[in-house]
Amino acid sequence: MFNCPYQNCKRTFSRRAALREHTKSHKGQAYWEILNSVSEDSCIEKVECSREFVITDNVDEREYNVDNDHNVDDDNNAIMEIVNEDVVNENIADESVVDRSVIDENIMDRVQGREFVSSMDIKHLLYLKTKILKYEDEEYFLYHRPIFEAIKELLSNIDIINHCQWNCSPDYITNENGHRERVYGEQWSGMWWENAQKSIGTGLKKVLSIILYSDATTLDHFGKSSEHPVYLSLGNIPNWRRNKRDAKVLLGILPKLKPLHNRKENKSEFASAKRMLYQYCFDIMTKPIYECDGLDIKTDNQIIWAFPFLSEFIGDLPEDASLTLTYSSSRSSHPCHICTVTIDELNNINLSQSQIELRTPNNMQVVINNNLCHEYSIHPMRNIFWKFPELNIYSAAVPDRMHHCDLGLFNYQVNFARKYVQLYCGKDGIDEFDKRLAKIPRFPELKIFKSGLGNIARFTAAEFRNMMKQLVFVIDGLIVAKRKSNLSLFQAKQHDSKLVDLFVSWNRMYIFSRKDTFTDSELDNFQVRHDSILNYLQKITSPPSIKKHRQIRTLGGIEGSFTLDTFNDFVDEYRTTHFLALEAEKAFEVLIDSLNQYFDLIENITDKDVEATIIKWYTSAFIREVDTIRAKSNYYNAPAFSDITINMNEEEAEKYNTIDGVCFAKILMLFGLKIPGHDEQELALVHWGFVSL
Repeated sequence: MFNCPYQNCKRTFSRRAALREHTKSHKGQAYWEILNSVSEDSCIEKVECSREFVITDNVDEREYNVDNDHNVDDDNNAIMEIVNEDVVNENIADESVVDRSVIDENIMDRVQGREFVSSMDIKHLLYLKTKILKYEDEEYFLYHRPIFEAIKELLSNIDIINHCQWNCSPDYITNENGHRERVYGEQWSGMWWENAQKSIGTGLKKVLSIILYSDATTLDHFGKSSEHPVYLSLGNIPNWRRNKRDAKVLLGILPKLKPLHNRKENKSEFASAKRMLYQYCFDIMTKPIYECDGLDIKTDNQIIWAFPFLSEFIGDLPEDASLTLTYSSSRSSHPCHICTVTIDELNNINLSQSQIELRTPNNMQVVINNNLCHEYSIHPMRNIFWKFPELNIYSAAVPDRMHHCDLGLFNYQVNFARKYVQLYCGKDGIDEFDKRLAKIPRFPELKIFKSGLGNIARFTAAEFRNMMKQLVFVIDGLIVAKRKSNLSLFQAKQHDSKLVDLFVSWNRMYIFSRKDTFTDSELDNFQVRHDSILNYLQKITSPPSIKKHRQIRTLGGIEGSFTLDTFNDFVDEYRTTHFLALEAEKAFEVLIDSLNQYFDLIENITDKDVEATIIKWYTSAFIREVDTIRAKSNYYNAPAFSDITINMNEEEAEKYNTIDGVCFAKILMLFGLKIPGHDEQELALVHWGFVSL
């Protein structure tokens, strides 16, 4: 039934359409009469969002309270004016006329909805505002809710709490050989749950498994605004139920340091502040768990004495690196946040379990205490999760399937396959690859790639999953059909077979990984499938399958030469006869200072050597005899200054903004440097970050 919201009107209707027709009879009555009648209810005073904060005595948190001087009428008048203006503007744009009663109904619905939300007296919907950090006169706040209030909201769903499991319940089956095997699927069937239950004792005490998920999220289609939300779910909820939307709740929004504070002179300090901000936010949100000595969860027929445990942190690899305080660069000496295997041994499938040392809070504390942080690729900062006795943050921080498999490993495999085809077939092989993909006929629920894979960097996880179904048929026989003239038919068939086997093995492993439950023998089989893919990759990339090309870099297009003494005369004379783009002007401004810094890095060089140094100015360079980069003010009547990516070493990757150890820059000048008594050096002057000049 629908009740008329106007004062002194008690009519009710069975249909919303009838209510809308009835409200036309109240045309002209002040809308704020409705709001005043609602605001007189005392329950609103507890949750009405205010413009003032009250700081409590025992915690550093700010909670929303009511401003008693707040005039509801003023706000509602303002809302009415804004809504009226928006509706009228839309009508003008559409060149149509709408009945005034329709506009009135829209205003009433919006205002009523706002007041209904404000009048809900639900304590666990309140959010807190906590100051986390002050960096360069900028204050950063964490907007979050108390973690137990978020759990209360989750368990207030009757369907969820009815499906929750509170006891450790390992499952067993008898396999085809007649042996009894343990089955792993849900959290409560695993070893972690057993250990957590033993730590609190048996009997009435139950485990409350808390799962946190965080990932940076774009808020618009253009990617110009983003936030970093943290969501909460429970391991007590079965997997099939936890995958539904209502089985997750928003716990908080992490603040982000503003990019304007990230300057060249404070790269290290800025990176340290980012790590500190991330850790402190989770410290505040998870602090109640550390201080909790059990909590009562009331259901319809019982009271459960539950003890909260942090069990999993799901996110992408950058989030995992921030949680574990390990180096985020994939080129660091120990790039894995779970183990201490070196980068050289990371793909060694012959490593035994005894040779793999897992990271734990204990051994990482020893590393920090002995000043071995850099050797183990960990930041010299105490991790806030070390205080949880039953939590190993290094094994609990796991990547989700979408980022790890779909957008990560398979994305890499597709790009690898295209380069592999190009190596043995050239450009004709890539063209044939795209043609075959485009010719696949339409089929229900199958994504068709009519334009090939040119825009692969923007593909979603769903598109990569569709690709898994198609690429085996695309690459089969491709190298044989489009092989280069210097490749025999027998060699082409070998390379083609290896590539097809690689994708077949991947698909088998991927399908197997999506099983709901696994036995001990199946987990061993899964490891074998994983190792087989690495074997195929090793076979494909091992000599003589792919010849390693020597990197060749040759400068070309010389514009002139000069010494430090003749630099100013050369520049002045060049300006009189040539056009200089802004990038070239910038290069001449900073060249001398940059060279002085470079000379300081060279040993056994004298002032006379510096004065006699010859600088040769070039406009292009050839990389690996394939790619060409340019730094020229007038290239076919337009400036041409190439954008490049630079592979940073481990130490540099921590000082600059990088993506997987890669930094982005723009070429300003290419030049050769001939210092007496030294080999000629081919150098580039670059500008970091693509900031406009």
